[in-house]
Formats: sequence, structure tokens, C-alpha cells
Amino acid sequence: MTSKAIQFLTRASNPGISALLVLYVLAWVLSHLVSDTNLDPYGDMLENFAWGQEFAWGNDKHPPLLGWISGMWFSIFPTNQASYHLLAYGNAALGLAGIYVLAGRLGLQKIALAAAVVMSLALPYSTLAVKFNANTILLPLWPWVVVAWLSSQSAGLATQSGKRFLWAGLLGVLAALCLLGKYYSGVLLLSLGIITLATLQGRQWLASPYPWIALTVALLTLAPHLIWLGANDFATFQYVQDQGGGEIDLRQLGKFMLIPVGYWLIAWLAAVFSVPGALPRGLWLSWLPRGRGDVLFWLAWLPFLLTLMFGLTGFVSLSLPWAIPMGFAFSILWYRNLITGASEEVISSVAGRSTKIFMGWLCLVLLLSPIYAWQQGEAGNKNYYLPRQESALMLMSLWQQSQSEPLVWVSGDVPEAGLVAFYGDPEIRILNQAPAQPTAGGVIFCPLGIVQNGVKGEVNANPPVTTACTRAADHWSAGRAEQVIKAEYSVAKSGLRFFQHIPFRYRVYLYEHRAAK
Repeated sequence: MTSKAIQFLTRASNPGISALLVLYVLAWVLSHLVSDTNLDPYGDMLENFAWGQEFAWGNDKHPPLLGWISGMWFSIFPTNQASYHLLAYGNAALGLAGIYVLAGRLGLQKIALAAAVVMSLALPYSTLAVKFNANTILLPLWPWVVVAWLSSQSAGLATQSGKRFLWAGLLGVLAALCLLGKYYSGVLLLSLGIITLATLQGRQWLASPYPWIALTVALLTLAPHLIWLGANDFATFQYVQDQGGGEIDLRQLGKFMLIPVGYWLIAWLAAVFSVPGALPRGLWLSWLPRGRGDVLFWLAWLPFLLTLMFGLTGFVSLSLPWAIPMGFAFSILWYRNLITGASEEVISSVAGRSTKIFMGWLCLVLLLSPIYAWQQGEAGNKNYYLPRQESALMLMSLWQQSQSEPLVWVSGDVPEAGLVAFYGDPEIRILNQAPAQPTAGGVIFCPLGIVQNGVKGEVNANPPVTTACTRAADHWSAGRAEQVIKAEYSVAKSGLRFFQHIPFRYRVYLYEHRAAK
């Protein structure tokens, strides 16, 4: 079964999962093409793009996998929002594929399709998946780690040591990639360790060479990052430490306890409705275990319970988006429980019913996207009207008019300054701060917010604005007055999609290296 699982995308016997995942990606990319005029408002995706400009084994905020994937993606695809959304939902689709394969690996092939397509209705795979960041990058990694973990200890491969060796090696690589995506993945790996110790099959696996092969491969894969950490004062660990103040945040803890229902409510109800006769008992039966040794139940719940435990210690203040990858086994658990005792006729109908729900859901998404766009435009939503692309193009025009050398670097208000490279020229290097000894032309980019009572296109229509970015830029420019041109401009989005004129103001510091004396 495991060798076939790897080839599931091309199997003739596969009941349409490949086509359904393609439809899922296309529908969501198209819907965001209609409804969104920008990437995420917090600039996380611009930050990823900046990290991906050069290969590194870490940065001061997250492990390096985000940057690696972003860099590889945009070395092939153009730097625009549609490409980024294709990456985001392709990533989520790999997670749904992992759920499909995991269900089969657990001996539940009959409900594998239903488990995958129903899970696409959950918030982590629908609206939240659009933001490709350190949480959503784990959507495909977590289920595939579990597939490799189960396959490396499969009794069905007892006489096929070569395949178990490969699965163990893959487990090591995937486990390392999980940690290189986000250290929070340690919660999943700890869960697998507990389940291993608590089950007979797991303890027998520990007596074999395969877990130690996986551990060795994982450590070798992680070694360069560990070396980088040591050479950079464990910068990312400091960022993790800053996420908790040593006190228990009861408010966040209470919110996190409701996450299983909040994030997965629509998918859960869809699963129950897709099984004939499941209501009303299925609403609570779908969550229950089958005894203490129920591996599926603990795969579904242990990451959540361990996260709550860490929140109770005060070591971290729980953040709701951390829960995005943790429910990968929920839909498999629901369907396993819902079809228990059901007739073959009922079981065989589940795939068709869940697929109809899935198709209806995608149609609803496409129908609502223009309505959502209209609502955002009418409400004057700041991110909807934020002129990132227009600002980048204006800056590039200013540079070309005033400078004779190429624009090589941009710094300033990070991550927002990344828009200059993403929308302007991807060859421009994004820096956290302006270089002390610049060797090429660059610009410091400082957003000043929405223009108040401004006139369209008018420069200096507002009183002076000072921000942390402008103060740092003024200080940097003080000794380079002959080489720096300071300018302000306002720009706004326009067109049929924009019902209001909301200009934004920017201050830029254009540095020409060739003017140095």
C-alpha cells in the first residue's frame, strides 16, 4: 500500500482526488483574484519574499524553510499576487493529499476521499490558507510526516526492509523540514513520540533500526541550521522566547480551547451531513476514541492538548494561528466513527455526497468573491485600497527620472519596503536596514499612511509626518546630503473596483552611490 500511496496522483483507480484538488486550487486562486487587491495586510508574504532572495540557514524570526520555498517559487513564477496565491493553495492542496494518503495508511481507504475534500471546507484550508506563512507551510508537512512514521513501522513491510529503510529516511527528512518550517512542529513530533511509547507496535518499532535511521537523517538535515544558530546567538530562539512573558494568558487560553470548533466547524457539519442517518448522534460520536490505544484519536488530539499544556505553563502566550496545521486527522476521525456499523450502501455513498458538498462549496466561494470585493470597496477597507503596486511603480519612475545608475537595494519600513522589489523589480535586494557603507544605489522607503484632506497626485499636501522609519532615514542621510534626494508622493488605487479615492503618502530617500566624492 505504501508504494502505491506515493503514486496516488496518477493512479487510474484513484476516485478523482487529483481532479478535485486541481479544482480546489483553481477556484480559490480565481476567487482571490476577484476579491483581493493586495497580499496580506501584515506583510508576512512580502517578508517571505525578502527571505527568499538569497539562500540562508536561518533569519532573526523564523527557521529558513519559508524563504527557501518562496525563493524557489519566484525563480520560476512571476512576482505577482496570482502566483503567490497559487503557491499558497498548492501548498494547502498537498496537505489535503496528505490527509487522503494518511486515511488509506490507517486502513480507511473507503473514506479517504471524503476526509480530504471535506477538510477543504475548514478555515485552515480555505480562507486562512491564502496567507503563505510559518503556520500554513505546515499544512502539508504534518500529515506527510505521520504517513512516513506509520509506514516505517508497518507490519505489512516486515519482509521489505529496503522500503522501511526508505520510509525511515523520509521520516527523518520530513521531520527536519517541519522544524525548519516552524519550531512549533516539535509539538507534533512529541505527540508521535508519546504514541510510539504508548503502543505495542510503537515499542516494537523502537527495537528496530528504523527510528534511529530517521533520527540520524533528521539530525544531519538540521545540522547546518544548528550551526547557523550557534553562529548567530540563537536569534530565532530569542524570537520564540519573546512570544511568552512567563505569565499564563487565560484569555488566549480560553480562545484556543474553542479552536477545534471554530476552525473546523463547517467541515465537521459537512462530514456529519454527508453520512446518511448520522444525525443527531453523529455530532458527538464523531469526536470519540476507540479505547486508550486509539492511534487515530491521539493523532487528532495530542498536538492540541500538548499546546494547551504549554500555554498553561506560561512558557508561551498561545496564538490562534498556531492551530492551523494541528487538525489534519480530524476528518479521518469523524468519518471513521460515523461509518462504524453502517451498511456498505451507506459507506459507498459517502464519497459521492461529500464530493457534491465540496463542489457546492467551491461554487459558493466563487459566487461570494465579487460580493466580498464590493463590500470591501464600499467599506473603504485599508488593505483593499493600499496601493502597494502603484507605489512601487511610482518609486521606480522617480528613480529612473532622477538617477542614472540601477536601483540595487531597498530598506526602510520592513516588511512593507519589500513591495518595491516584489512589484517593481525582483532583482532589487531587500535589506533590514540601510548599509553603513553602501556600494551601490538604493532607496529608503517610508510609508506615511493615508493622506488626510489631500489632493490627488499633489505632493506635500499634508503637514510633515515623522515615523521611526523617517527618523532613522534622516539620521542615515545626515552625512550623505549630497548623495540623497528626499521626496514625497501620494498615490491611490483607481478603477471600476474602487469606489472611493483613498490616497496614501510615502517618503523616499534616493541614494546615488556614484555621487560620492
